[in-house]
Amino acid sequence: MRVVLLICLASFVRGEESFEEKLREGNQLLKNEPNVDDTMKFLEKLHSMEKEIENELSVSAKPNADELKAMKNYAAIKQPHMKSIGETIEEVNRNRKVDTALFQGDIILTRQQADEIMEDIKDNEGNRNKRQAFRDENYPKTLWSDGLYFAFWNATAAARRVFMRAAGMWSYDTCVNFGETHSAKDKVLVMQSAGCWSHIGKIGGTQGLSLGVECEDVGVAAHEIGHALGLFHTQSRHDRDNFINLYVQNIRPDWRSQFVKQTERTNYNYNITYDYGTIMHYGATTLEDS
Repeated sequence: MRVVLLICLASFVRGEESFEEKLREGNQLLKNEPNVDDTMKFLEKLHSMEKEIENELSVSAKPNADELKAMKNYAAIKQPHMKSIGETIEEVNRNRKVDTALFQGDIILTRQQADEIMEDIKDNEGNRNKRQAFRDENYPKTLWSDGLYFAFWNATAAARRVFMRAAGMWSYDTCVNFGETHSAKDKVLVMQSAGCWSHIGKIGGTQGLSLGVECEDVGVAAHEIGHALGLFHTQSRHDRDNFINLYVQNIRPDWRSQFVKQTERTNYNYNITYDYGTIMHYGATTLEDS
């Protein structure tokens, strides 16, 4: 059954800044992080394809009468990955002026990951046949097969506490183990940077995970750990159109290109069905253009 979800981004426009200005401003705030420039180049390409992507998103964007009624009576519900008190991840990063420089608001991509997502976008154009699922050339090196190793650097006491609690939640619900060490070659460095963000999967060497000011929340930490483990946002699944409706007219214009979906080639879901309540899903009104 398809569920009516208003996937949107709340509109808090920074004056009259252009997309390019906001992208470069966010890039400078994250300049010391590996792969930030790769992410910026990808987002520039994505923005240049905005019209084509909007056309693809519009295919299933017409609500019927029942859906319109449900939307009218809808009461916004916070998702688990959002803060229980205060601002969401997306709002924090927008206020810190880094959201535009991060893929889908809180992800840093390597060059290879950016290239693969761009291939997915091109595969989706014109409803082309999807390729069969396969692992990329780095698999299984992208997995934390021996557990996720981490260390703290300049993280606040509050950030350390919520990260440890979130790691405990992941360990309890999955087979993933966590180990604190500075000696591991491949590890996640939990830090206080601008906003809340992470890399996707194990990229090799030391990779950052930021729990900055206003990100010191267990739900936020669990969400960013999910990215570090290799999870993208649920609404970017290749089969998302079977489960949710994206109403493009409600999405903030400078975020519409961020709603590209993956193909089966890079999105392997282990035959697990769509999870509306996962900590990796955007909230129903997260990105509303008010």
